[in-house]
Amino acid sequence: MVHIWGSIMKDQINPDYYKNYTIEVTDAIESWGLSFVQGNIIKYIVRSGKKTTDPQQDLEKALWYLRKELSKYERLQK
Repeated sequence: MVHIWGSIMKDQINPDYYKNYTIEVTDAIESWGLSFVQGNIIKYIVRSGKKTTDPQQDLEKALWYLRKELSKYERLQK
């Protein structure tokens, strides 16, 4: 599969840590119909340990967004 963005963009908008897959993370998020918050959960998990050697910060961000997503359902149950 050809990466259309990999050949076009060589900057911070499409950094190397998102180019190692057969589908762009943003394309997957969009095709799955995920919300902004759900998309960020996926984004931070996918790039954990790739942007830096320590995945902790990205996983903490994913966890923050996951808690935010869960709080939506908790509010609905009240």
